Amino acid sequence: MGGAAIGGGSCALYASSDWGGHWQRSADLAAGGRKIYVDPRSPQADRTLYVIGKNSVSTRKAGEWKQGPSPTGAGEFRDASAGFSSDGELIVYALAAKQAGSLGRILVSRDGGTTWSQADDALVRSAGGSAPLPDLDAVATSLRHPEVAYVSYEGPGAGRAAKRPFHGVAKATDCGATWQLVWKEGESPAANVHDAWITERFGTGWGEPGISLGVGPTDPNICYRTDDGRTMRTTDGGGAWDEVYSKRLTDSTYATTGLDVTTNYGVFFDPFDSKRMFIAYTDIGLFRSENGGQSWTSATPGVPRPWVNTTYWIVFDPAVKGRVWGAMSYTHDLPRPKMWRHASPSTYAGGVCISDDGGKTWRASSKGMPPTAATHILLDPASPVEARVLYVTGFGKGVFKSVDGGKTWALKNSGLPHRSLSPGGWRGTRTAFCTWSSRAAVRTGVSVTQRMAGSTAPAMEQNTGSESGCRTASTARTVSPSIRRTRSGFTWRLGAAKHQTARSKAASSFLRMAASPGGTRSRVTSTSTTSPSIPATHAPFTPADSNLRRGVRPIEARPGRASMASTSSGAIA
Repeated sequence: MGGAAIGGGSCALYASSDWGGHWQRSADLAAGGRKIYVDPRSPQADRTLYVIGKNSVSTRKAGEWKQGPSPTGAGEFRDASAGFSSDGELIVYALAAKQAGSLGRILVSRDGGTTWSQADDALVRSAGGSAPLPDLDAVATSLRHPEVAYVSYEGPGAGRAAKRPFHGVAKATDCGATWQLVWKEGESPAANVHDAWITERFGTGWGEPGISLGVGPTDPNICYRTDDGRTMRTTDGGGAWDEVYSKRLTDSTYATTGLDVTTNYGVFFDPFDSKRMFIAYTDIGLFRSENGGQSWTSATPGVPRPWVNTTYWIVFDPAVKGRVWGAMSYTHDLPRPKMWRHASPSTYAGGVCISDDGGKTWRASSKGMPPTAATHILLDPASPVEARVLYVTGFGKGVFKSVDGGKTWALKNSGLPHRSLSPGGWRGTRTAFCTWSSRAAVRTGVSVTQRMAGSTAPAMEQNTGSESGCRTASTARTVSPSIRRTRSGFTWRLGAAKHQTARSKAASSFLRMAASPGGTRSRVTSTSTTSPSIPATHAPFTPADSNLRRGVRPIEARPGRASMASTSSGAIA
């Protein structure tokens, strides 16, 4: 027999007698339902059920349902947990959500939700006597030993005069009558908390309060605590807390156990060292591996503190060992619309950093670029080594260009939509084009992906064909203009034609963007080339690492590759 509380506009209990194969509506739950407990002592044919709802407990006994009272003055439960005592009573712990003008509270029922009492005073006393009630985030108890409970908290100081709060976990062994702070940290790590890399790199408060707790159903000494980045565990009732999400190795790097949870924007490989890898993350910045991904270490030393949160992209200099540029920002989770709904992109902090030692240390390199959420960076591999040409998309700002290796930057938004129509640039793309003529010719340009306000997902395209599209041609070919676009509401025009070379007798035209309102997103991924029909010669162009597809359809070239002859001309000059 299984049960499920299904919410929505209304809440109902469904039951299954074939392990979830089929479900039947059993009862309406007017008080809502978030957790279900089955009394193990009740008859199997007529189980006694307890359903913890929004702020009360509903009970089904002997076929009859009864809704218990809500605790006086309590709002909706933020979290709740329960277990059966040795005499068969259901003991319930609940955290009442904060109401206007009041603080959250710890509530305990020792009779299955029929009556309630508060356990706030005991926790306040354990925090220092006169300290205010802390912010309570999660509560958990043991299913077979409910006299033991754990609560995660943040906020109480050592008395009302305390300026800096601490956080951690409190434990009760007497149904909430008294509490002990078994995890108590301020700015300095607690002696009994043995974290992996997060505390070492970002400090004790990075993970914020525990958002979830879980206690062993038969062993109350086992408790797991999770927060925004870690999973920690105690096996001795809170005496010591150890990380279980990552392991520190003898060389001071870390290997994940599989419990690390965050978002990454890309995996990057050093062209000069096959074992050096990078992952660009949101919330935890950039990580580096020197052993092919077996273990990792934080790679943001030197990045300005306000920019450490997120690394959106990095690019290597294909000709200079150790030189790397990175797009860093304090603003995370872009391009999710939630990020600019409540904060203007004009307030975003971030910029460009450069490293000369393979990403081990960094320095800011954003002269001429105002604070911006730099989300992508491109390098023109054909530019002079001593004066690299780079492009950066700044979310809410547009596109920046550097012609001196990133030392100085200038905004290059001519022809792009006005910022009032869009939050701004998200990704740039180097594009390559093959034409069949007397000899194969390759031209490169820079295209820009514009994130529109109504869009919900980034425009990410990648061609990974293994066949070369620039092979021996036996017939003459004519290349006509080609435009690839999504639903946009924009119009497009051709830019000025590039000089025709005698070798190819082809003219490359780069698409520019003219704004008109509306649309979800637009992407320029091609230029067009025009040439007369010219008998082709048998002089194949076969790049050493070609990802070009057959034909003249444009593809995206891999940044950093220098195997194709290219120019840096493009829609953004």
